[in-house]
Amino acid sequence: MRYDSIHDSGDYMAASISKRDTGFLLILSGPSGVGKDTVANALRKRYSFSCPKSYTTRSPRQMPDDTNYIFVTESEFDNRVPDMIAVTKSHGKRYGISRSELERDLRSGSNIIKVIDISGADEMKTLYGNACLTIFLLPPSIDVLMERLSKRGSEDDETFRRRMADSIREISVFNEHMFDESVTVYDTHQAVDAISNLINSQLLLD
Repeated sequence: MRYDSIHDSGDYMAASISKRDTGFLLILSGPSGVGKDTVANALRKRYSFSCPKSYTTRSPRQMPDDTNYIFVTESEFDNRVPDMIAVTKSHGKRYGISRSELERDLRSGSNIIKVIDISGADEMKTLYGNACLTIFLLPPSIDVLMERLSKRGSEDDETFRRRMADSIREISVFNEHMFDESVTVYDTHQAVDAISNLINSQLLLD
C-alpha cells in the first residue's frame, strides 16, 4: 500500500516567513512512527519557528521530548480547561495547549509549529483559518511505517500492535478531516523541502 503526496517532487525554494504582520501557525499531524517530531525539529532549524509547550497530566519520562511539556496535576489541568484548545487524552493522561499563550505569541509575530493529533488539527484550522497551515504526514507504505515503529524498540508487543492499528485507522480517515495538504515522508530532508514549498504557497495566497 502506497500513499503519495502530489507535493513530493520538484524543486523547492526556501522561504522567509518573517515579514508577516502576525505570526504563522504550522500544524503537523500523522500516525505514530511517521517522523513528525524529527520533521518538526528540522523545520525549526530552517525557520524561526517557536514551539510553545503543551500542558499534560502525565509524569516526566526523563526523555528529550519532556522539554515540550509543562507537567501539571489533574486538578491544575481542570483549572486550565477553559483556556485550553486541542485537548486530547492518551493512555489516561490529558494534553492541551493554552489558547491565550498561543494567541499572545501569534500577535507578537512569532511563527509557531506544533505537532498535534487529527482532531486538534481540525480545531486549529477552524480557529485560525488562513493563518494556519495544517499538514498530514504519511509514510511511503504501511510496511515502512511498521519498520520505523519496530526500530524504536520502546514498546511491548501489545503497545506496538495498538499503535499500528491506530496508525492505520488515522491514515484511512485523514481525508475526512480539515487538512490543507498531505506530505509523504520518504526522508526528513525531502519532507522538509516539500513543507517549505507549501509554506511559500500559503504565504503567496494570503
